[in-house]
Amino acid sequence: MSIGIGSRPTVANSDTDYQTAIVQQVIDFINQKKLGIYRMSFHPTVDTALMNSCVQYYLEHCAQPLIINYYHQYPPGLSVPSDWTDSTSKALGLLSTFNTYQNRLWLEPANERINAQNTTPDLTAFAGYIQDFINEIRATGYKTVKIVVDRWYNQPYSALASISDPENKFWLGDHHYMDQEGSWEAARNKAQQGLDLGLKLMDTEVGAHIDEYPSFTQSLVDMVNNYLDWAKTNDVGACVWMLHGVRNWPQYTTLLGETGDQSDHPRYQGLGLRFPTPTVPTTLPFHDNFIDLNKWSTINGTWMTK
Repeated sequence: MSIGIGSRPTVANSDTDYQTAIVQQVIDFINQKKLGIYRMSFHPTVDTALMNSCVQYYLEHCAQPLIINYYHQYPPGLSVPSDWTDSTSKALGLLSTFNTYQNRLWLEPANERINAQNTTPDLTAFAGYIQDFINEIRATGYKTVKIVVDRWYNQPYSALASISDPENKFWLGDHHYMDQEGSWEAARNKAQQGLDLGLKLMDTEVGAHIDEYPSFTQSLVDMVNNYLDWAKTNDVGACVWMLHGVRNWPQYTTLLGETGDQSDHPRYQGLGLRFPTPTVPTTLPFHDNFIDLNKWSTINGTWMTK
């Protein structure tokens, strides 16, 4: 499973100024680090044409899969039926526009949603929203797009284990911030619960601190490194959250929209964040004269497992 990054494709200090120039910075970073996936996040009210332009640019200029987190609600809140109705409509619009790219697309229809008290009825309702979303996507004829939805807060994996997808392309997500987890082992132990239930996992946000780079420390970044190593070994996908473009990475940034010397706040580059080395096959992944692109991808001429 792929290790990559996630962010809003916006200039620094903005949650609304989406630009393809930022998408290109992300693509350059993915190619440099040989990463396997990007999670592109948009506010639910983003202009559709603007969102589509960023998605189109990525798909035309980068070979790696794309998670479209098109309904990035924040801060965390309750999951309500009207949100899922709106989200499903937006998902179908995206799939209609980008139908030819289905094999490379993931849809993420919600972000950090919880229910009132996480009681059994609440959790059943939340699982029901996800199941209805999957059913609608598949019934409309979209069979190859992958779907990921986050387990959030203290929702047990077991409450969501009954969700099914006839195409077997559903992943359960999670967000692991090491300042909240307390240790990388705590994050690992949570994820292991899902694996033990036979779930496929894609952590759509992994990071050192929920308050972004001003609060990063060496010990927290070391925890991220350890968790990413474990995730790669155990076939758990993970996207390191970069905020705007790749803003959480550079020790000193010249990203669009950011001014001033920020070097007093060490970022991932300065604190030694490392991405697990991609798995490189000893032989080219040919089988009966074709390459299984569901299992392999190429970055800068190097074949790697997805």
